[in-house]
Amino acid sequence: QAYSVVITPQGVIAGGRSAVALHYAAQTLRLLARGERLAWPSVQIADWPSLPHRGLMLDVSRGKVPTVETLQLLVDQLSLYKANVLQLYTEHTFVFPHHPRIGEDCGSLSSDDILRLDAYARARHVELMPNLQSFGHCAHILNLPEYEHLAECAARWSLCPTDERTYAFLDDLYGDLLPAFSSRTLNIDCDETWELGKGRSAAAVAARIV
Repeated sequence: QAYSVVITPQGVIAGGRSAVALHYAAQTLRLLARGERLAWPSVQIADWPSLPHRGLMLDVSRGKVPTVETLQLLVDQLSLYKANVLQLYTEHTFVFPHHPRIGEDCGSLSSDDILRLDAYARARHVELMPNLQSFGHCAHILNLPEYEHLAECAARWSLCPTDERTYAFLDDLYGDLLPAFSSRTLNIDCDETWELGKGRSAAAVAARIV
């Protein structure tokens, strides 16, 4: 991903040893053009990232779900500043064909939406990584009558980890979600499981406490 930019009164030389390096060199020239307008300084830049993955996780499960067009504008900004990862934090706002009630009437993104965004991001050297809450933060799902049996307890916030039906359910969700992404990385989240060990998993959790 390393690239170089050399600007002299005679001209500009910019690039690197890969398509992404050339892309980053071009973004640096765009940023220089924004700041310097018509009078570019003579400059020599050698740049490379310290971290292989640099990006943003955007919550699309609270408030309005962004349109694909809005998300494409976000990809453009990430690409300009040489970020290369975008995750859409998702609790329920996806159209799951095997479980259509989950994403119903909330502006959910579809597989076609993700396929379109994924291709757009790849063309700009941004990896669209799938992200699905898979333990806590499941209140929307667990408050639907057909899924309340998967809850850890009456609070209906977390999935029960000792119920095998939980894993069959997650397998369905992943099977619906993942084919739309070209990324080989999945963020399953699993944070803020407040009720863990306080409901149906209490005995199993107690048995593992040292």
